[in-house]
Formats: sequence, structure tokens, C-alpha cells
Amino acid sequence: MNNKVPNLDALSADELKHFFARKPGRLLDQARDLFPDLPEGYFKAYKRLRDYARSKHSALELRSKGNIMLAKQMEEHMDHLYKQLPKWARW
Repeated sequence: MNNKVPNLDALSADELKHFFARKPGRLLDQARDLFPDLPEGYFKAYKRLRDYARSKHSALELRSKGNIMLAKQMEEHMDHLYKQLPKWARW
């Protein structure tokens, strides 16, 4: 399968923000760019990836401010999101 899923865990805070802060009106186009083969469930997977990137960005900010407990909660949420992704949408 041909997809362009980046390793969101390896991205910087700025790269994560760029990933999830795209224009809402173009979400479908962005999902199609990421999954050009358009597998079943590709848009739902894209939304989960955006949620993961947003959560990862928040966790990084929380850790930088010393709020480790909240960062861990965000990371648990990220683990849940990752497990919900189809195998073809994982890194």
C-alpha cells in the first residue's frame, strides 16, 4: 500500500503543529494526499493521526513546563489512538 504516514513520534513540535493545524476545509484533500490508494477508512485514520499529532504536541509542551502527570495522560491517549489505527496507517 502506498501511503505517506510520517513517524509522528519523531517530529518536532513545529512539525507536529504543521501536521494538525492545516486548513479544516481541505481535510479530505489532505487525507487523500496522505493515502493516495484511498483504502477503506482512510479519512477516519487521517483524523486519528491529526488527533495523535495534536496530543503529542500538547504532551511535549506539558513536559517542557514540568507538568509530567498531564503529559503522561496525553501519552496514554496517544497510545489509545495509535492502537485504533489500521496497520496501513501506522509508522
